Amino acid sequence: MRQSAALGFWVIIPVILGTTLVLFCVGADYTLSQTRQDKGLKMEKDILFEIKLSSDKGPTLRAVLVNHSQVSQTILHHHLLQPSRLDLVGQGNMRIEPFDSRSIKKYDATIYCGYFKSLAPGKEIELGSIRFKRAGQIFTANWGPYEFEELSAGTYTARVIWESAANTCVDEDTGQLRRLPTVWQGQLISNEVNLQLR
Repeated sequence: MRQSAALGFWVIIPVILGTTLVLFCVGADYTLSQTRQDKGLKMEKDILFEIKLSSDKGPTLRAVLVNHSQVSQTILHHHLLQPSRLDLVGQGNMRIEPFDSRSIKKYDATIYCGYFKSLAPGKEIELGSIRFKRAGQIFTANWGPYEFEELSAGTYTARVIWESAANTCVDEDTGQLRRLPTVWQGQLISNEVNLQLR
């Protein structure tokens, strides 16, 4: 990872002019650049990912994560352990809060190393897809563990948010905890899509 920091030094020189003490500041600034190598790979400051969100008839939504960098990236996208989430905003700028089914579901929260995947340069992986189903006057849909219930007909703004936080895992063979130094960490937000439920 390339890191830059502005450093410098300053010297205060007292000079007496007549009966007045004047302080002069003399100094210089310079920039220190530091490059870190991770397993022989040069990691740039910004790794270029993009979430592309698209809509289609149905109505449906689909989000993919695209690797725009020049090297393969190690990521963890898991529908229970590190899922993406769909952000829906309805009329009056009202944000729709889905129900997180993990709150009542029993599941193994262990992050195994085999869950991490390598995403090659220029390739993409699906983060999620959704089809809204009509039930009388309302619509329902599930995005990973998130359940949207009783959505009224109307216009919505949709975007997908995914946060990569985990960089440790349990080795399936040894049972030992491992740290993966090349895992990208951060938050990504997709483009916005207008959605019509009718």
